[in-house]
Amino acid sequence: MRLFPKKSWDNIEEVAPDEWDLQMLHDAETSPDCKEFVSAETAMKELGLK
Repeated sequence: MRLFPKKSWDNIEEVAPDEWDLQMLHDAETSPDCKEFVSAETAMKELGLK
């Protein structure tokens, strides 16, 4: 018995980005805060998971 219908990427509707999406993309490209990354190990330690 199949609980969920078979899905693929072809079944996903494509929609144009709205103003909110465009602003998030702009911020991700231009904000210095979006350029700072930490390793998975550091993130785990900071979150108290390691």
